[in-house]
Amino acid sequence: MDSPTTDRVKFDGTAAEEKVSDILEAISQASARTISSLKATLKPQSLHRAVGLLDRAGATCVIGNGDTFPVAALLTNGLNDRGRVCNIFGPYGSVMEHGVLSLGPDDLLVLIELPGDRLPENILADARARKVPILAIAEAAAHSKAGYCQVRLPVPKTRVFGMPTLTGHMAVAQLLLIALDRYRSATD
Repeated sequence: MDSPTTDRVKFDGTAAEEKVSDILEAISQASARTISSLKATLKPQSLHRAVGLLDRAGATCVIGNGDTFPVAALLTNGLNDRGRVCNIFGPYGSVMEHGVLSLGPDDLLVLIELPGDRLPENILADARARKVPILAIAEAAAHSKAGYCQVRLPVPKTRVFGMPTLTGHMAVAQLLLIALDRYRSATD
């Protein structure tokens, strides 16, 4: 008898049958490729600039829509746990627009994006007009708002079974929190 991690599963509506372990292995391999790519491509000076923005920000607004909302939640909770003032905005709408309008040049707007995310251009234009620094965590090739950002932390495009993975976005969010801790302990 197979163990629960190797049992075959048959998905409703398909004739396909796959081992759960094969699916998990594909996710694991994609995650490993993503981390390897980040190790090779993430520039230390970009990380240093991003941590500096986070450390100096009076208030931080993190925007994540749809699939990236869990990453936004991780970063927001991590910053709040560290005594930072941080708010999260999910599905784009008027609440987010009002939140961005409350930010100023001493604050920070963090965008967490996947290709196809449609952040209204007026939000970026408003942030830019108010001189709000912008940090983006986004797939390198798909980030269309690079001109608005002071710091851009690109993540590799990774897909498993046609779905985007959040491994790179999560790893960068965790890296920011750990680097912020190290930076603050070194400067205290």
